[in-house]
Amino acid sequence: MVGKWAKDHGLPRKSDGRFDLAAVVPWVKEKGAREAERGIVKVKLEDKEELQARKLKAHAMRAEVALGEELELLRRADEVDKQVARAVVQFRQQLEGLPATLSGKLAQKSTAEVSRELERTVQQIMEDLRRAMQEEDAEVRRLIKADAEQRLAELEASPA
Repeated sequence: MVGKWAKDHGLPRKSDGRFDLAAVVPWVKEKGAREAERGIVKVKLEDKEELQARKLKAHAMRAEVALGEELELLRRADEVDKQVARAVVQFRQQLEGLPATLSGKLAQKSTAEVSRELERTVQQIMEDLRRAMQEEDAEVRRLIKADAEQRLAELEASPA
């Protein structure tokens, strides 16, 4: 743009081709005054009310985003509570089922074999619990991400 001003409108330069700042500033002011007189000023100065309205809208958007983040934390806490409750119920059911599951397997086993079988079974239950917690956490994360993407799209689609 500066090169175009120099070429098309006579923006002052020094003899070595560099711009002469001392001459450019008054030139820009004079050019602006000439264009204003002819009514071709392209830059619209916004009035105070418009700036205040934009400022209020920006503050409102920030407040809405902050509220959304707080609500998201509450939703996530609720989802985590549900996730933990489901895992505990599953864990309890598996522990309560141990006697029925193991009684036939352990009837004719030695103490060492019973101990190994109990340890293996409890480890499997713990692994099932860990896997269930990971799956629930992945689902919670997916839901949070989808919700955040939807809110971002709504924010971008709202009129400026």
